[in-house]
Amino acid sequence: MAQTSAATSETANCGSNTDGATSSTGDTGSGSGFVKLKENTPIPMGSSLDTTKGTAVRHLLAETGLQRALYAGDDTTDLNGFDALDGLEVAVRVAVASPEGPADLARRADVVVASPAAFLDLLRGL
Repeated sequence: MAQTSAATSETANCGSNTDGATSSTGDTGSGSGFVKLKENTPIPMGSSLDTTKGTAVRHLLAETGLQRALYAGDDTTDLNGFDALDGLEVAVRVAVASPEGPADLARRADVVVASPAAFLDLLRGL
């Protein structure tokens, strides 16, 4: 039986149709080749999706030239996003704690908040 991972409204680079995708062409219409998946869409482990949250963050950073970033996440796939901040002038990694979340996320974070509401409070305080 194939393992799956749940996508949580994240962007994935898909070369073909994916159940739960907003477009059957694998494109959001912008010509980017990216497709937004519906929340909790299962993605087979080892699939041909070669884009992670980390590659998306690296792309955005390269495109904008930013050297300072904050990344927040609550699951294992966010560890790639944390990694993408390596080498920046300023990088803040925020773990949004949850019972389902991986312990490694909190260990690698600069800041740990207890909930999405607490993260919003953190943002408002910046």
